[in-house]
Amino acid sequence: MIGNDIIDLQFALSESIVLQQRRLDKICTVAEQRYIRESENPWQTFWLIWTRKEACYKAFQRLHYIHSFCPHQIENQIDTSGMLLALILFRNKKFFARTTMNQVKIDTVCA
Repeated sequence: MIGNDIIDLQFALSESIVLQQRRLDKICTVAEQRYIRESENPWQTFWLIWTRKEACYKAFQRLHYIHSFCPHQIENQIDTSGMLLALILFRNKKFFARTTMNQVKIDTVCA
């Protein structure tokens, strides 16, 4: 199954609360939060991780219907050497994600 997510970076600029600790605690694992804080562009890194979580959730939902989005349970295996390719773990299943980024958008496809 395939899932995808796209973030319009111009629109996302208006989301000023994304890096507040309370929001990060609800969305990201401890490792993801560390990766965001240590990145060169924390705001963009948050949205990169977010698109992966959304795309993974959509792919998983095509296999097993679930009616609640629980981003904290979706874990990005952080590999700083390959930022645009990722292994994602969710409910004992492995998903692989490919992300493309430019000045306008972040787009992730997950299978």
